[in-house]
Amino acid sequence: MSRPMAAAAGAVAIALGALFAGTAGAQAAADLSKLDVAGPKTVKQGASKTYRVTVVNVGDAAAEGIEVVASGGGKGRTSVSDTLAPAASTVVRVKVKITGKAGKTVTVTFKATTSAGTTASGKIRVTVPKKKTKKRGPAGAPQIPLYPAPQLPSVGGGS
Repeated sequence: MSRPMAAAAGAVAIALGALFAGTAGAQAAADLSKLDVAGPKTVKQGASKTYRVTVVNVGDAAAEGIEVVASGGGKGRTSVSDTLAPAASTVVRVKVKITGKAGKTVTVTFKATTSAGTTASGKIRVTVPKKKTKKRGPAGAPQIPLYPAPQLPSVGGGS
């Protein structure tokens, strides 16, 4: 090969290397997709329920140190001890205390974060029913016993 052809071939190789540097030379990274959340949709105020959060790593590197936090109308937190491989998923169980007001529908937001800072989130709407009150008669109504009054024996002798 002549010197000019060798130089041209080298220039082409450098140009191709620069063109593909963004893909071949890119550092692999974990990438979490949107979280899928499942669990009870009606919960009493202040009650704790367990929600199932599906975390999917759509990146080309393992996701490590994943923590899932619930916020908004509920509070909860859990960590995933295992490494989540690329194209893998795991179901995380998060115990959440519902903090919304009675008679309202609240949104509980779940956010997964890796130790590298990658995040994903998902939501579920939860209805917090009104507190049931015992029905009572109108104020000032006389109290009527539900059983007959006991009969006392008569005192004194009759003939």
